[in-house]
Amino acid sequence: MSGEDLAVLVTAVAITSAQSLSVKDLNILVAVFTQLADTYATISVIRSLEEEKTETPAAQQEEDIVALETT
Repeated sequence: MSGEDLAVLVTAVAITSAQSLSVKDLNILVAVFTQLADTYATISVIRSLEEEKTETPAAQQEEDIVALETT
């Protein structure tokens, strides 16, 4: 599924589900999904930082080995 297809799908789901919701319920869902998205973003950033920490030493070791082999 392309990014465009996903955007269309999410939009269609939002429009369809919003038609049967009161303004109060819609506002609650907005708050819930906003918090969910923010939490996913936080988790993603932390995971990326953790991956960088674990990848950096290995990459540095490979660079050191290549440097030793060329000298």
